[in-house]
Amino acid sequence: MDCTLAYYFDDRPHLSLDDGQAALPAREKLWQATSAEAWKQLWENSSSTFNTDPTADHSLIPPVNESLYDAVHILYIEKRLVSGIGEFSHILLIHALYHRMWEVGDYFRRPLSFWNPTAKKQSRETAIPTGSVWLPGIPSYSKWRNSACDCLDILHWTANSTIAKAEGLEHATVLHLHSARLFLLAPFREMRTLALSLATEKLRWSKRHQSLEWQYIWRWMKHDQYKARLSIIHAGVTLWHVRRYSTNAFHEPLAAYIAVLTLWAYGSCHAHTSHESSPHSQAPRAEPLHEPSFIHLDRPCDDELVQLFVREGHAMRGNVTGVGDICGVGGPERVLRVGCEILSGLTAWSVSKKFVAILTRLADLGYYHSSWEQSRRHEAEHV
Repeated sequence: MDCTLAYYFDDRPHLSLDDGQAALPAREKLWQATSAEAWKQLWENSSSTFNTDPTADHSLIPPVNESLYDAVHILYIEKRLVSGIGEFSHILLIHALYHRMWEVGDYFRRPLSFWNPTAKKQSRETAIPTGSVWLPGIPSYSKWRNSACDCLDILHWTANSTIAKAEGLEHATVLHLHSARLFLLAPFREMRTLALSLATEKLRWSKRHQSLEWQYIWRWMKHDQYKARLSIIHAGVTLWHVRRYSTNAFHEPLAAYIAVLTLWAYGSCHAHTSHESSPHSQAPRAEPLHEPSFIHLDRPCDDELVQLFVREGHAMRGNVTGVGDICGVGGPERVLRVGCEILSGLTAWSVSKKFVAILTRLADLGYYHSSWEQSRRHEAEHV
């Protein structure tokens, strides 16, 4: 909950990984036992899994799981999940990855992290960098981020096994796994701030390209392009999940909202870049080196297609149901409209209404200014 509040409301977390010293919860089957006899049988089976001593009385030896603190170390370093834990523990591990990446990010945001200690007197202005820090451009940070993605992949493999056993039914952990890629790989704070500023008219639509948030998002799309395209893959399947497998959980509206903003921001920046390169029409995309030439972002895709899009997505169309190409003419606006439809069906938390209002206002602004610009170009062409 501490971690959830941190990325929901952009607050600083009050806990750290050092506080996660208690053992992780056991599998859900133990908690869901319908009788004492069933619970005892599950307990003994769990005990025998953890204790291989043939002379031991397994009924008296409780299964002892690793702590969250140790489980994260094992996941990062040994590239494996500890055994004997259930879905709730998997969700705890996902949130522990957030904490670790925040710690790494905080370290590199501090100017002294770039200073090499020396006994010589130096000028502070020349010894440490000034201005904001571009974290993806720091090799050590990128390595930590890649490692966090590897950990999420390990968790996702386990989730896919559970999905296969359930004949394709996606369980709640899957949404946490997709959302994690958005919160770790996309500049969601800048997207959220930009959207709110435009919707409340604190920032004029015509001036949006001059804002620090837009510049940061554009830099992400252009210079962190592989992670950006991986982000919109997970944004698309986040919408797929909440459309089909919603449990009406309180965290679903924010996951859908951030997913919509990610698709909108990427499409807007891409369209603006194309427009700059061609003043009268968007420049057509180059054909990809390999087929296919498009991907359905809000549908499950095989790994080969995902990897192709991450590598060569600059030349592929990213389609969303009810939108078409998110980078095409009118694509970003249609993404917002579709997002409103999805969020209107997520009623677990009334914050959905606020999100719908923001997205509706953004869509209206985009439509109005797009129509005005097209009219102006049409008039200029006939002068």
